[in-house]
Amino acid sequence: MSIFSMPTTTISKFPIHSILDSHNTRVPSYQFEIDFIGTGVDAFVGQISKKHGYRFKDRDQKGLNKLVGLYVCEGSPQGLVSEIPAWAWQRDHYFNQGIDISSPLEMTVWNGEQRLYYDDEAGLSSMTDFVDEDRYGTDAADLMTKTPYLYARDTYRLHASYSVTTDKPFNPDLISLHCKDVLGCRFITRFDYDGQTFEPELLDWPYADPNDRIVQILFK
Repeated sequence: MSIFSMPTTTISKFPIHSILDSHNTRVPSYQFEIDFIGTGVDAFVGQISKKHGYRFKDRDQKGLNKLVGLYVCEGSPQGLVSEIPAWAWQRDHYFNQGIDISSPLEMTVWNGEQRLYYDDEAGLSSMTDFVDEDRYGTDAADLMTKTPYLYARDTYRLHASYSVTTDKPFNPDLISLHCKDVLGCRFITRFDYDGQTFEPELLDWPYADPNDRIVQILFK
């Protein structure tokens, strides 16, 4: 073999344009925080016996409030939560908790420290623009039949944030809220952005004020 001979090198036949395309198909990533500041609500509805229904249905608000106390809940952002009497938990019941978009609501969208969107007039009319009308649950008002229910509601100031990563710049039209109505409150049960579901981070969730609690016996 000549000292000038070079080893054979195999050249890949992978098209050069495919290599370039692989670098050009990277999807841009947009990240922003969607903040909601407004009224948080804990709402309990539990079926009770007719004995309890007849016993308590004519009490005034002060008397009904004595049925539901407060206790310290370890690990709860609030620290204090309502203590529902045991006789209201023994039958069918459900509990909803979260931000109430039927109350005045502020929505701000941030990209880092840059504010992209701000709406401080977010009563029911403005938030309704984001609600998927096919995603309602049954309103607790439908439960007001011959069977009595205990209804207890606590309210507090709430700040929740959704961290969104997407391949599109922010567009409010891509927000879709799935909601449930409970006796005048409308809870966000699911938050979608551009078809993706995101969970909230609770940034501020102070104590519920027992003076703002509403307790009712739902019984015709």
